[in-house]
Amino acid sequence: MTNWDSETARGARISATVKWYDPAKGYGFLEPPDDSPDDSPDIFCRKPALVAVGLDVLLSGATVDCETMQGHRGPEVSRIRAVDFSTASPNPAAGNGSRAERPGPAQAAAPVSSRRIRALVKWFTPDQGYGFLEPEDGSADVFCHVKDLHAAGHETLPEGAAVTCEVVPGDKGPQVSRILDIDVPAARRDGAINGRPGRGPRQGRHDAGPGEGPLAVQGTVKFYDTARGYGFIVPDGGGREVFVHASVLIPFGLGDLQSGQRLRVRAEEVPRGLQATEIEPI
Repeated sequence: MTNWDSETARGARISATVKWYDPAKGYGFLEPPDDSPDDSPDIFCRKPALVAVGLDVLLSGATVDCETMQGHRGPEVSRIRAVDFSTASPNPAAGNGSRAERPGPAQAAAPVSSRRIRALVKWFTPDQGYGFLEPEDGSADVFCHVKDLHAAGHETLPEGAAVTCEVVPGDKGPQVSRILDIDVPAARRDGAINGRPGRGPRQGRHDAGPGEGPLAVQGTVKFYDTARGYGFIVPDGGGREVFVHASVLIPFGLGDLQSGQRLRVRAEEVPRGLQATEIEPI
């Protein structure tokens, strides 16, 4: 097993370009610097290198300042020092696939058609640099990366904000390609737009109306998507399912959830239904 902290494992420090990275598989490849020999192999990048610096994904075209080492099958990243997402490809459909799927030098990338939608922010994590929007037309959730926010002059997205944006198809589903407008409800205008976020997603308490309050729920995990950071719990007594976001797991020492796992949670009413605020395995 590679020792990622070993000084002897670290080699040259280079600036490479992300060719593709698949978060579901937990690895990808970087293209060597332009001044490298023509026959230089691509650089393998494993998930642990990203986790060590608090990242979940690398976007195709992003520039990675990293240290490399010689692995069993060629060069691979041993340590990431910095990532510049401003150089990422404007076509989010590029990347996150196998090497055989990547277009060769003589192949032209097919044009990607976009559509304009209005969607509500489901959640967005500034520290991880991405989140998801829920389209008003009922279509699939849309992935949004922080680079698209920066391009529109924003730093983060408050939960519940309405976003008008252009969307393109990606390998893992629809993705934001351009943000046109962000409408933040007055109750949430707490400095989260165009500045430092007032609070992280899924944190704090919902302002309960008369007779409302936290609910104690015991149930079973229906599913949990580690890559997207959310899932649902089915209560034992039936009724509405409870939404669980990754940010709720961390304070209680949990990394992820397994389908069929038994849990006890406290949930609160939010505009979209029930949402877990505390969680405990049974």
